[in-house]
Amino acid sequence: MHRPLFLVFTILSLMACQPKPDASAGEQSAKAVLPVPSEWVLVSCEMEGKVIPAVNDRAFVKISDGQIGGNTGCNSFGGDWQLSGAKLNVPGVMATKMFCQEASSQEQLFLNILNGDVGYAVTGDRLTLSGASGQLNFRRKDSGIQVSEKQVTGIVGLFTYMADAPGFERCEDGMRMAVLQEGEAYRELERTYLELGRPGEPALLTVEGDVVDNPAAEGHPKALRIRKVRKLSEESTCP
Repeated sequence: MHRPLFLVFTILSLMACQPKPDASAGEQSAKAVLPVPSEWVLVSCEMEGKVIPAVNDRAFVKISDGQIGGNTGCNSFGGDWQLSGAKLNVPGVMATKMFCQEASSQEQLFLNILNGDVGYAVTGDRLTLSGASGQLNFRRKDSGIQVSEKQVTGIVGLFTYMADAPGFERCEDGMRMAVLQEGEAYRELERTYLELGRPGEPALLTVEGDVVDNPAAEGHPKALRIRKVRKLSEESTCP
């Protein structure tokens, strides 16, 4: 007569004995994705749909257990962080107050992103930190790649070739730079350009590559190292 009641009691007892989910398991898993400690050098910023190379090689972020710090390209900063679901919660950072005209927009993006919940993703030696204002793209400092190089994909500009002196003018900001004559990607570009039959005339070029320091060249402190040619057209002006 009392058998059903006994069964219900037994089932409830067994359920009570089941191990409870670890509330911190998700946080521990998320934390395992982000190497701590680690240091990351800024490669580029993304604002309003545009990818902008880092203005210098001083900007970086260093992440340790509960602490975040670094340099915006102008000022040093530091603060605390903790996991908040799948994001980092950074309740603002303290920064020095030096003014640098060239790095002002980049610095403001740093400070805006590092104020509240910060989206992050780690893929190989790359880290992205993102927020409503935009995104910061980093390369891990100990990845074995020279941190002075700023790798950017989808660089668009006008390519010219005259007297064995290739040049490039970036459409985004009008920066003129030399082109490093190395690698199969560059040789492919040279052949394709000569096939256009317009020596010395500009041709619209889209490439994947790096903008690197070029101290040996007079008048062109930066140079373009081409990794892949996406498109070369007969158009002679920027879009």
